[in-house]
Amino acid sequence: MARSSSPIPILEATLRVIVQGGVNAVRYRDVAAEAGVALGTISYQFPSREELIRAAFQHFLTENTNTMRAVASARAIETPRDVAALCVELLRADFANPDKPYVAEYELMAYAARDEAVASALAASDRTLVLEVGAVLEQVGIRSPFAAAQTLIDVIRGYQLTALGKREPDLDGLQTRLTRLLTALGPVPKELTRPPAPVRRKLTRPPAPVRRKPARPRALRSS
Repeated sequence: MARSSSPIPILEATLRVIVQGGVNAVRYRDVAAEAGVALGTISYQFPSREELIRAAFQHFLTENTNTMRAVASARAIETPRDVAALCVELLRADFANPDKPYVAEYELMAYAARDEAVASALAASDRTLVLEVGAVLEQVGIRSPFAAAQTLIDVIRGYQLTALGKREPDLDGLQTRLTRLLTALGPVPKELTRPPAPVRRKLTRPPAPVRRKPARPRALRSS
């Protein structure tokens, strides 16, 4: 077997093992066979199984963020429709990937509930993701962009979860729904932001004072 000083092939092989059989399927021997490296290479670089799993998930988070940045930087993003198209493009790439990285993500979240180090790495990655997605949403005029970014991330993760049991996810339908959602969160139309025109009231003249005739003095009666 080939020897490699880089841990990347080992980490990616570990993720493939996790996708195929879950975290409990991770064993040095199986990972070594998947990576095509000597068994001793793995145990030397990762003295414990837990360290190997943590490093694999950290690698996944880093690659996930780098992929999002690369795809976003290659597109012109000017409207909520562009943001929806970007989200769907990332999902298409995930679903087309034979390594099924979206499955690894859910195994990661489940494992984070039992491992504090992985939970901390996931939380840090999520904070970065919210900041970067929020900056994109702010750029296209979305109101409360960082709260909207968290909502958008949650929606996409939920869609990925429901898509696990579907052979052909309806990504076109998702793009339409995301466009509507983001448009609703977008900038308020100008006609709604203009102050209302002042109401012109007709000037009414005050009523003329009533002129009363002075009362005539009564004639004095003679006694």
